[in-house]
Amino acid sequence: MTPIQRKAISQANDANDAASLAYERMLVAKSFDEYRSNWSAFLDYSAKVFEKIKNGAMADQRTKSFWGSERKMRKEDPLLQWLHQARNVEQHGLQRTIEHVPGRAFGRLERGDVIRSKTTSRVRIGDVKIEADALDLSQIPEKRLTIVPSTAKLLTVTDDRFGDSFDPPTQHLGRTIHPLAPTACVAMIKYHKGLIWRAFQSFSQAS
Repeated sequence: MTPIQRKAISQANDANDAASLAYERMLVAKSFDEYRSNWSAFLDYSAKVFEKIKNGAMADQRTKSFWGSERKMRKEDPLLQWLHQARNVEQHGLQRTIEHVPGRAFGRLERGDVIRSKTTSRVRIGDVKIEADALDLSQIPEKRLTIVPSTAKLLTVTDDRFGDSFDPPTQHLGRTIHPLAPTACVAMIKYHKGLIWRAFQSFSQAS
Protein backbone atom coordinates (compact mmCIF):
# COMPACT_ATOMS: atom_id res chain seq x y z
CA MET A 1 0.00 0.00 0.00
CA THR A 2 1.41 3.36 -1.00
CA PRO A 3 1.55 6.35 1.38
CA ILE A 4 -1.18 8.05 -0.66
CA GLN A 5 -3.42 5.00 -0.35
CA ARG A 6 -2.77 4.81 3.40
CA LYS A 7 -3.82 8.43 3.66
CA ALA A 8 -6.92 7.75 1.53
CA ILE A 9 -8.03 4.94 3.85
CA SER A 10 -7.53 7.13 6.92
CA GLN A 11 -9.44 10.06 5.46
CA ALA A 12 -12.26 7.81 4.23
CA ASN A 13 -12.64 6.47 7.77
CA ASP A 14 -12.74 10.03 9.10
CA ALA A 15 -15.43 10.94 6.57
CA ASN A 16 -17.53 7.94 7.57
CA ASP A 17 -17.19 8.89 11.23
CA ALA A 18 -18.39 12.39 10.34
CA ALA A 19 -21.31 10.93 8.37
CA SER A 20 -22.25 8.82 11.40
CA LEU A 21 -22.17 11.92 13.61
CA ALA A 22 -24.38 13.83 11.16
CA TYR A 23 -26.87 10.95 11.28
CA GLU A 24 -26.86 10.96 15.09
CA ARG A 25 -27.57 14.69 15.04
CA MET A 26 -30.48 14.11 12.69
CA LEU A 27 -32.06 11.84 15.27
CA VAL A 28 -31.99 14.51 17.99
CA ALA A 29 -32.76 17.54 15.81
CA LYS A 30 -35.15 20.04 17.40
CA SER A 31 -36.61 21.18 14.08
CA PHE A 32 -36.83 19.92 10.53
CA ASP A 33 -34.51 22.70 9.37
CA GLU A 34 -31.88 21.33 11.73
CA TYR A 35 -32.66 17.79 10.56
CA ARG A 36 -32.30 18.81 6.93
CA SER A 37 -29.02 20.61 7.61
CA ASN A 38 -27.51 17.48 9.11
CA TRP A 39 -28.93 15.40 6.25
CA SER A 40 -27.07 17.65 3.80
CA ALA A 41 -23.92 17.17 5.87
CA PHE A 42 -24.45 13.41 5.76
CA LEU A 43 -24.66 13.51 1.96
CA ASP A 44 -21.44 15.53 1.78
CA TYR A 45 -19.49 13.18 4.03
CA SER A 46 -20.86 10.13 2.23
CA ALA A 47 -19.64 11.55 -1.08
CA LYS A 48 -16.27 12.26 0.53
CA VAL A 49 -15.85 8.58 1.48
CA PHE A 50 -16.19 7.61 -2.18
CA GLU A 51 -13.93 10.45 -3.31
CA LYS A 52 -11.12 9.49 -0.93
CA ILE A 53 -11.25 5.83 -1.97
CA LYS A 54 -11.31 6.86 -5.63
CA ASN A 55 -8.22 9.05 -5.15
CA GLY A 56 -6.39 6.21 -3.43
CA ALA A 57 -7.29 3.67 -6.10
CA MET A 58 -6.43 5.93 -9.02
CA ALA A 59 -3.00 6.73 -7.53
CA ASP A 60 -1.73 3.27 -8.48
CA GLN A 61 -2.16 1.62 -11.87
CA ARG A 62 -2.62 -1.75 -10.15
CA THR A 63 -5.75 -0.67 -8.24
CA LYS A 64 -7.57 1.35 -10.89
CA SER A 65 -9.69 -1.68 -11.79
CA PHE A 66 -10.85 -1.87 -8.17
CA TRP A 67 -12.33 1.59 -8.43
CA GLY A 68 -13.87 0.68 -11.78
CA SER A 69 -15.91 -2.11 -10.18
CA GLU A 70 -16.95 0.12 -7.26
CA ARG A 71 -17.96 2.90 -9.64
CA LYS A 72 -20.06 0.41 -11.60
CA MET A 73 -21.84 -0.66 -8.40
CA ARG A 74 -22.53 2.98 -7.54
CA LYS A 75 -24.21 3.48 -10.89
CA GLU A 76 -26.28 0.29 -10.74
CA ASP A 77 -27.43 0.05 -7.11
CA PRO A 78 -30.64 2.10 -6.61
CA LEU A 79 -29.67 3.50 -3.19
CA LEU A 80 -26.08 4.35 -4.12
CA GLN A 81 -27.21 5.97 -7.35
CA TRP A 82 -29.98 7.99 -5.68
CA LEU A 83 -27.69 9.28 -2.92
CA HIS A 84 -25.10 10.32 -5.48
CA GLN A 85 -27.73 12.26 -7.42
CA ALA A 86 -29.29 13.70 -4.24
CA ARG A 87 -25.95 15.10 -3.17
CA ASN A 88 -25.50 16.74 -6.58
CA VAL A 89 -28.98 18.27 -6.29
CA GLU A 90 -28.24 19.56 -2.78
CA GLN A 91 -24.97 21.09 -3.98
CA HIS A 92 -25.96 22.54 -7.33
CA GLY A 93 -29.76 22.67 -7.54
CA LEU A 94 -32.80 24.03 -5.77
CA GLN A 95 -34.74 20.82 -5.25
CA ARG A 96 -35.51 19.28 -1.88
CA THR A 97 -34.37 15.69 -1.45
CA ILE A 98 -36.34 14.80 1.69
CA GLU A 99 -39.78 15.65 3.10
CA HIS A 100 -40.95 15.62 6.70
CA VAL A 101 -43.35 12.86 7.77
CA PRO A 102 -45.03 13.90 11.06
CA GLY A 103 -45.02 11.55 13.99
CA ARG A 104 -48.33 10.24 15.27
CA ALA A 105 -49.83 8.55 18.26
CA PHE A 106 -52.91 6.38 18.28
CA GLY A 107 -54.71 4.18 20.76
CA ARG A 108 -57.66 4.23 23.12
CA LEU A 109 -58.06 7.07 25.59
CA GLU A 110 -60.19 6.49 28.66
CA ARG A 111 -61.84 8.76 31.18
CA GLY A 112 -59.22 10.20 33.53
CA ASP A 113 -56.32 10.00 31.06
CA VAL A 114 -54.05 13.05 31.26
CA ILE A 115 -52.25 14.55 28.28
CA ARG A 116 -49.99 17.51 29.01
CA SER A 117 -48.22 19.88 26.64
CA LYS A 118 -44.42 19.95 26.81
CA THR A 119 -44.36 23.46 25.39
CA THR A 120 -46.63 26.47 25.34
CA SER A 121 -46.04 26.99 21.62
CA ARG A 122 -46.69 24.87 18.58
CA VAL A 123 -43.82 23.37 16.65
CA ARG A 124 -43.89 24.49 13.02
CA ILE A 125 -42.07 22.41 10.42
CA GLY A 126 -42.39 23.89 6.96
CA ASP A 127 -46.09 24.43 6.33
CA VAL A 128 -47.18 21.69 8.73
CA LYS A 129 -48.00 22.36 12.36
CA ILE A 130 -46.88 19.46 14.52
CA GLU A 131 -48.44 19.29 17.94
CA ALA A 132 -48.11 15.58 18.69
CA ASP A 133 -44.33 15.93 19.15
CA ALA A 134 -44.95 18.51 21.86
CA LEU A 135 -47.29 16.35 23.92
CA ASP A 136 -46.40 14.44 27.06
CA LEU A 137 -48.08 11.07 26.71
CA SER A 138 -46.07 9.40 29.45
CA GLN A 139 -49.08 8.94 31.72
CA ILE A 140 -51.00 6.94 29.12
CA PRO A 141 -50.35 3.19 29.63
CA GLU A 142 -48.10 1.86 26.87
CA LYS A 143 -50.44 -1.05 26.20
CA ARG A 144 -53.12 1.42 25.09
CA LEU A 145 -50.92 3.72 23.04
CA THR A 146 -48.81 3.31 19.92
CA ILE A 147 -46.37 6.10 19.08
CA VAL A 148 -44.86 6.37 15.62
CA PRO A 149 -41.99 8.91 15.66
CA SER A 150 -41.62 11.53 12.97
CA THR A 151 -39.21 10.81 10.12
CA ALA A 152 -38.31 12.01 6.63
CA LYS A 153 -39.02 10.34 3.32
CA LEU A 154 -36.81 10.45 0.25
CA LEU A 155 -38.07 12.38 -2.78
CA THR A 156 -37.61 11.98 -6.51
CA VAL A 157 -34.57 13.98 -7.64
CA THR A 158 -33.84 15.23 -11.15
CA ASP A 159 -30.52 15.84 -12.86
CA ASP A 160 -31.22 19.21 -14.50
CA ARG A 161 -28.30 18.80 -16.90
CA PHE A 162 -29.80 15.80 -18.68
CA GLY A 163 -33.37 15.72 -17.36
CA ASP A 164 -32.93 12.27 -15.79
CA SER A 165 -35.12 11.58 -12.74
CA PHE A 166 -34.31 9.19 -9.91
CA ASP A 167 -37.15 7.86 -7.77
CA PRO A 168 -36.68 7.11 -4.07
CA PRO A 169 -34.87 3.76 -3.84
CA THR A 170 -36.64 0.70 -2.54
CA GLN A 171 -33.74 -1.70 -3.18
CA HIS A 172 -30.15 -1.87 -1.93
CA LEU A 173 -27.77 -4.74 -2.66
CA GLY A 174 -30.71 -6.85 -3.75
CA ARG A 175 -32.76 -6.26 -0.60
CA THR A 176 -35.95 -4.26 -0.12
CA ILE A 177 -35.58 -1.06 1.93
CA HIS A 178 -37.92 1.68 3.06
CA PRO A 179 -37.31 4.96 1.17
CA LEU A 180 -36.68 6.96 4.35
CA ALA A 181 -33.72 9.15 5.29
CA PRO A 182 -32.78 7.20 8.47
CA THR A 183 -32.88 3.91 6.54
CA ALA A 184 -30.61 5.37 3.87
CA CYS A 185 -28.16 6.66 6.48
CA VAL A 186 -27.86 3.36 8.33
CA ALA A 187 -27.42 1.42 5.09
CA MET A 188 -24.79 3.82 3.79
CA ILE A 189 -22.73 3.91 6.97
CA LYS A 190 -22.56 0.12 6.78
CA TYR A 191 -21.75 0.26 3.06
CA HIS A 192 -18.97 2.80 3.65
CA LYS A 193 -17.30 0.43 6.11
CA GLY A 194 -17.44 -2.39 3.58
CA LEU A 195 -16.09 -0.14 0.83
CA ILE A 196 -13.18 1.00 3.00
CA TRP A 197 -12.38 -2.60 3.94
CA ARG A 198 -12.44 -3.72 0.30
CA ALA A 199 -10.18 -0.81 -0.61
CA PHE A 200 -7.77 -1.72 2.18
CA GLN A 201 -7.56 -5.28 0.91
CA SER A 202 -7.10 -4.18 -2.71
CA PHE A 203 -4.42 -1.62 -1.85
CA SER A 204 -2.57 -4.09 0.38
CA GLN A 205 -2.60 -6.89 -2.19
CA ALA A 206 -1.21 -4.57 -4.85
CA SER A 207 1.87 -3.80 -2.78
